[in-house]
Amino acid sequence: MKQSDLDVEMVQQGIARQRRRIEDAQRKSKESWTTYGQRLISGAVKPVGDAIARAVDNLGIPRHSGVGFVLIKDLDPHVAALIGLQTAIDSISRRQKASQTYIAVGREIEWEIQARRFSRAYPYLLQKIRQHWFRPDHAHRVLGKTRQELVSETANKATGKILFEGRWSDADCLRVGHAIVETIREQTGLLDRVTLRTSARRTDTFIIPTPETEAFIAKVRARTELLEPVYLPMVVPPYHWKGPKEGGYATDGQPICKVDRANVLDQLTPHQMPEVYAGLNYLQGVPYQINPRVLAVYQWAWEHSIVIGDMPPTRDHELPPLPPKARDAEDAASDRQKALMREWWLIAGPLKQANIEARSRRLHYAKIKHLSEKFQNQNIFFPLTCDFRGRIYTQPSFLTYQGCDLAKAMLQFAFGKPVSTPSARKWLKVQG
Repeated sequence: MKQSDLDVEMVQQGIARQRRRIEDAQRKSKESWTTYGQRLISGAVKPVGDAIARAVDNLGIPRHSGVGFVLIKDLDPHVAALIGLQTAIDSISRRQKASQTYIAVGREIEWEIQARRFSRAYPYLLQKIRQHWFRPDHAHRVLGKTRQELVSETANKATGKILFEGRWSDADCLRVGHAIVETIREQTGLLDRVTLRTSARRTDTFIIPTPETEAFIAKVRARTELLEPVYLPMVVPPYHWKGPKEGGYATDGQPICKVDRANVLDQLTPHQMPEVYAGLNYLQGVPYQINPRVLAVYQWAWEHSIVIGDMPPTRDHELPPLPPKARDAEDAASDRQKALMREWWLIAGPLKQANIEARSRRLHYAKIKHLSEKFQNQNIFFPLTCDFRGRIYTQPSFLTYQGCDLAKAMLQFAFGKPVSTPSARKWLKVQG
């Protein structure tokens, strides 16, 4: 195995990981979470918010059309701008009908207004509802209802009041969304509205990114793909740290210290902290090997789905069978059917939660297994960096002596030495 091949593999894995993230965001209509989405939003919130504020101030003035701004006149204009930008950019790569975009923006604005009204009246209750219904393991829809519908029902039932009023009509959402999206389009040039023929007798209007926006997205994607490699252990000693940006990997890796401002790195010269550079260089020059006995035991346990220690199970827990389906709507609403479903959830709920938690841990342990098999019978090294407090961290993830118990157990020194003196035994206990 050559280090040059590993360097290429790290970059390729980083590109593949970045593309998977973007594809996942596009599939879930969450492109505002991506790097390019965040950059597009950050530069547009202020001008769009200022424009919305001016439009609200002009309500009632002749020749100023502001039908869509009437319903949001009590909402912070910059909050409305942020929600509108996030919702519009969430599906910016998908050609979406303008009416769908308008209604989606209007619905999100409506929910923000309702939630703010509720939070002022019952702040503690809103926090409890968030903790219950907005956990990451909850599906977007539960028992056929959205989270927002469930929150509305829970709040109204808990307080005995209609705190969450009836939903806006699609026409109201359309007006509000149209006003926000058109303001975004006029103030930023991020979006364009085009009319295309979709059939022989029909045309539809779509919201699409402008050519300038598409070029910006492509540029940001190309840059971030190269800047986020997947760091792996090295098979040669890492380069000695000679400066804040010179050391570790041969390819562009992380600087010696993560800082918020780039000019801080320029002040970390070798002459200012020679002990730090010397210590890092000594530690990252220590070779390690995969412990073949631990790897063999783990491979056997993985293959036979045997749990040892805090290892996650390699298979999901089986859920109990669902109760018989209701015969009709009346039967579905009966106390008997509700009791059956409640009993099923009491058993299936913890199992579903355990499966969700085990899947992420299973992936973590699978990566440790893969890397251990990849680097067995090979001396490996771990490039090191530190934080602003001086704490030292390995740049590779998963298979590292700073990882979980399995990762630590997989590693042994390439050149062991006998522990033959009281002092050596003492320091072995201290270091664990």
